[in-house]
Amino acid sequence: MKNLLTITALSILLVSLASGVYGQVETINYPNGDVYVGELRYAQRNGQGTYTFANGDVYVGDYSGGQYNGQGTFIFASGIVYVGEWRDNQRNGQGTYIFDNGDVYVGEYREGQPNGQGTLTFADGRVLSGIWRDNELITESDN
Repeated sequence: MKNLLTITALSILLVSLASGVYGQVETINYPNGDVYVGELRYAQRNGQGTYTFANGDVYVGDYSGGQYNGQGTFIFASGIVYVGEWRDNQRNGQGTYIFDNGDVYVGEYREGQPNGQGTLTFADGRVLSGIWRDNELITESDN
């Protein structure tokens, strides 16, 4: 699943970039082994891009001011995947977080944590739904 998500995300980015919609594509190879392929503006990551970390983690999505801002997908080498909104390098807004054990959280994020309405579906089928604050369910709703 991880490889499929990586290939899909990279394919979408490459098709978009090849169509000329986003502009000039640059490649930066960092000394630590990280690689960025995407748009740059004022010597910072801006627009669409893919950042591959030396440890195998990959972020594909929107950048502004050198940070994850807008829609993006972060695929951890461990198999965890987050797809959703970002602000200043943190999960912020609507998103889906797929844990490596098969659990899935779908809902609102603020400052990197589940905050607001959300649903956690466990791999075994159990469901927790309601209002979350700083990664804790504070008000459970009926399912």
